[in-house]
Amino acid sequence: MSKTKTKKKRPSPKKPRKFGLYYGSRRKFQGSPFNRQLQSAVFRLYKYFEQERDHGGPFVDLKKVRLRVSQSLGISKTTVSKYVSIGFEGEEFNTPGKIRKHKRPKRCIDSFTKCALRNVIYEFHRNRWHITTAKLLAKLRQRDIDFKGGAETLRKVLHDIGFSYEAHNPTRKIQEEMRIQILRRNYLRRYYFFERAEVEGRKVWNFVYLDETWVFRRGTGKMGKSWQDLDLRSCPSKNMSTGARYIVIHAGGREGFVEGAGKVWCSSTKPKSYDDYHGDMNSIMFTKWLVEQLINNLEEPTVIVMDNAAYHRTQAKFSFI
Repeated sequence: MSKTKTKKKRPSPKKPRKFGLYYGSRRKFQGSPFNRQLQSAVFRLYKYFEQERDHGGPFVDLKKVRLRVSQSLGISKTTVSKYVSIGFEGEEFNTPGKIRKHKRPKRCIDSFTKCALRNVIYEFHRNRWHITTAKLLAKLRQRDIDFKGGAETLRKVLHDIGFSYEAHNPTRKIQEEMRIQILRRNYLRRYYFFERAEVEGRKVWNFVYLDETWVFRRGTGKMGKSWQDLDLRSCPSKNMSTGARYIVIHAGGREGFVEGAGKVWCSSTKPKSYDDYHGDMNSIMFTKWLVEQLINNLEEPTVIVMDNAAYHRTQAKFSFI
């Protein structure tokens, strides 16, 4: 039998995809204001086509449509492809919303709850109870205060309303007493009076500040530190002595230290870990230094500013002030 050969038909070439003019949702733009991004895009397109006109032809091959759009708008080719695919799929173009940080609902409490929380903390202080977030949370639960968070959320809320976990500072309450506030205001008024003397045409006064401090022969630290490892050879057998303690007193102002007013002497008492230099100072020593080394070396009218140490306050009894 004779075999007949059949010719296979060649597949017809795929026709190129035809696109008409894509107007998108043009009606949405009519009568509505353009945002600044769209206004900028219009200006970029105008400048790009104007440059192509002056150039006498396109900068990029006409077949590379996405690259032309990318260069004309000043955006990446990936971004162009992303929005082109959205447009051909018929989806709506939506403006992405802003991402804003929101507090957790448990952390957002009203003013009444904040006031109740403050009152509970103040009650702890009045009764001298140790305050922890666990104890504070238990007290809030006991009084049916509207707070749904836990201990960690309570800690964040305390920071939000102005509290901070700090070491006890009893002097802060003393500093805000009415008596101290009056003394502070009087000091500032007198300071301002002498400071404004030159501007107001009065007698000019110079300001000098004095203070005392101390230093040890082998350093200043009360807690000595050194490089150590796990080997016992790096561990000292006993506490290292800091040596003798020296008391330093000096005075100075805007022009620097007062010449001849500095004094350094060795402490006669054995220093302790909790002690400072006030045990080696008294009113007699301070008065002698003030008269002989400070006042005698001042050449112009001077206002001497000092702190409220005990041996400073006794000077009001002497006649030279």
